[in-house]
Amino acid sequence: MDKSTERVPAARKRKDGNPHPHHRILSIEVAGGFLDGTRLEFSDGLNCIIGGRGTGKTTVLEFIRYILGMMPDVNDNRPRAKAIEGHVRGNLGSGTIYLEVETKHGTRYRAERPWGDDVQVLDRDGEPVPVSLDRDLVFKADIYSQNEIEEIATTPRFQLSLIDRFAEEEIRETETEIARARRQVQDSAAELRMIEGRIREAEEVVPEIDVVSKRLQELQVADGADAGLINAAHSHKALRGREAAAFDDFRQAINDARAAMRRQGEHVAEACAAPLIADFREGPNAALFEEVESLMASYIDTYRAETRRLDNAGQAVLDQLGALCEQLASDHARQEQQYRDLVAQSDVERKHAAERASLQKRHLFLTRAQHDLSGLR
Repeated sequence: MDKSTERVPAARKRKDGNPHPHHRILSIEVAGGFLDGTRLEFSDGLNCIIGGRGTGKTTVLEFIRYILGMMPDVNDNRPRAKAIEGHVRGNLGSGTIYLEVETKHGTRYRAERPWGDDVQVLDRDGEPVPVSLDRDLVFKADIYSQNEIEEIATTPRFQLSLIDRFAEEEIRETETEIARARRQVQDSAAELRMIEGRIREAEEVVPEIDVVSKRLQELQVADGADAGLINAAHSHKALRGREAAAFDDFRQAINDARAAMRRQGEHVAEACAAPLIADFREGPNAALFEEVESLMASYIDTYRAETRRLDNAGQAVLDQLGALCEQLASDHARQEQQYRDLVAQSDVERKHAAERASLQKRHLFLTRAQHDLSGLR
């Protein structure tokens, strides 16, 4: 029959006219190694390689598996994975495998791969293309080695792996997220240990706040014409301590933020400039990397400018805080003198003044520790 009039069975023809509604392996060729010079072309259907023991039947299958990036997972069966890896490496040596495939959409690719290197994929015209054949997005095949199907039939773990192949991309994305989460946990371990130590230190002193609070309450003036005035003065003295400490906290927060921005700026500059090594400028893609270098340099300059702007804003806030702190210190000095004049009018208050001052300082320390403990937890 003339090939131009040959009919494809209706059962195998799709509506879009493509007679092959599936991926196809067209041929395999080997240069070097045990199968040097071998070229096998496959028909669109069942193919059977026949030969005596040791003629390379299994090697052909494993070479196809290797070039498609479908070597068995070491985590599933380490002995089998190592055995197949050794088989491919031993029989390929310094040779190269060439594989021609056609996707279910009719697109042809030619892949080549030596041992220990990545796959190079070419299109029908022999031009390199940035695609991978080990993803279902382009091409996918199911490959089983000798006795592997029997092992799947008797091993639930292998059966699960087989089922997982129907959702490979989703599982791969999930595994990537899990790996990222594990790295984050590992990176956080040292910080968590430090926080746990600080929590233990705070837990040892915070319970003391109840005792100090009770003693301060006992020192409150219960009667007398000036009881309310004196108690308020004591309360305001304690408040002055917290107000002064608040300014220290504000300044520390600004300084921490400025230091963090400077560290981040250095990290960004280093990370963005790291790939631009001399080899790139001297290689065949030098012009492209000149554009990349210019682009990265522009981004680094912009980042640094914003960092300087925020750093200057932080310094401006610190300057204003300094002026306000001086004003507060002046007000505190006047209020402290008024407090001491008031306390001096009472023999009882003079007797307890030193104890009260010590207790108020301790209470301030414990209050801050209690606040830090809550945040650490």
